[in-house]
Amino acid sequence: MTNSNYLICRLLHKPYPFPYDKVWNVQTSGDTVDKIAKLVIKLIEKNATGIINVGTGKKKLKEIAPDREEIDAPGNVPLDTSMSLLKQNSILDLV
Repeated sequence: MTNSNYLICRLLHKPYPFPYDKVWNVQTSGDTVDKIAKLVIKLIEKNATGIINVGTGKKKLKEIAPDREEIDAPGNVPLDTSMSLLKQNSILDLV
């Protein structure tokens, strides 16, 4: 608990290929697992430490699966699950 040499990644990922017929009309900073995994690997290679949100930028789910029908999300689903990616982007020089 006193070691500062750790990496905790907070992330949102979807399967690749996207297996569902429909997508909810919501915002996310997540992406398909293949793209998120590459970012996690880059953070490890950079010896990043701490708690870092991992994602590919704010977008609608429809952008991840453009050929799917977009429908309204159920009432209990947040309309925006995007996270701040400032720390990740500064470590990976994506700013």
